[in-house]
Amino acid sequence: MNTLLKCLFLSAAALLSACASFSSVQPGQSAAEVEKLLGAPTEKRSAAGGDQTWEYNRLPEGRQIWMVTFGADSRVKLIKQSLTEENFGNIRQGQSSRDEVLRLLGKPSSRNLFDRTGEEVWEYQFYSDSWRMLLDVYFGAADGVVKRYTTMLDKAHHYSPVESN
Repeated sequence: MNTLLKCLFLSAAALLSACASFSSVQPGQSAAEVEKLLGAPTEKRSAAGGDQTWEYNRLPEGRQIWMVTFGADSRVKLIKQSLTEENFGNIRQGQSSRDEVLRLLGKPSSRNLFDRTGEEVWEYQFYSDSWRMLLDVYFGAADGVVKRYTTMLDKAHHYSPVESN
């Protein structure tokens, strides 16, 4: 029992330190300060007007993608967790491209091409409250435009009672 408590305590401490890292980033901090706090980003993307966004992708099990946006002066303008249901509302059916979704949400944990339906599906894992969820974004394989997106419970991480005969 003592070993179990130690493991739980260490796991909780690790999770809290990961959260604290992102919460310690504040608008106005320099890119060098952010890199010192968080380490190297998983992706860097340039945007119009000289802005740059750094992606810190924690998928699949981290279920978070943090985006830190810097202005042309290399100072933090915004930090946000991109995998939120509110942010999913910015995906526009029939309009958003692969590149727009990549900039909005970050790199998915998987990409699958379905020849029969002519669709490419990007999958993201996220949390909704304490529930483990999945987001699937469906693109037309040929034009790369969003056809639809769906969210659902990640059944692989939730258990249901076993039925007996």
